[in-house]
Amino acid sequence: MNVNPLYQVFLNQELLSKQQVYQFIAETATPLLTPEEKNQIEESLVNREKMGSNQIAEQIVLPHLENALLKKSEIYLIGLKTEIQEWTADIKQVKLIIVILLKENEQLKVKKEISRFTRKLANEDFLEKLLRLKTETDFYK
Repeated sequence: MNVNPLYQVFLNQELLSKQQVYQFIAETATPLLTPEEKNQIEESLVNREKMGSNQIAEQIVLPHLENALLKKSEIYLIGLKTEIQEWTADIKQVKLIIVILLKENEQLKVKKEISRFTRKLANEDFLEKLLRLKTETDFYK
């Protein structure tokens, strides 16, 4: 029921670690790439996180990257079936992963849409809504 192709909603995912999440992101975003290229996407996510914490609220992290291997820009909402107890030494009990994937040289129109979405992330009510999503349809309400 994907109303907007920029967004991908994955709920009740059985991902038990940050590594599994990053593997899921790389596999989903770049299904036609070689394993080595998918590893580059995972490494890019890890390296980006080393630049600063990606936690935006309790139980919510925001991994993001811009990469030439990406064929399209996307925003993923990944709701976990069971929270990840330890994302990092400082980030615990993650239930929602919001992923922003930006292809290099993206059109201004798409960049503006991503920017509008990221501004919404400053609203606590919006974040609570995302944490409570039960169906993909709920996201578009």
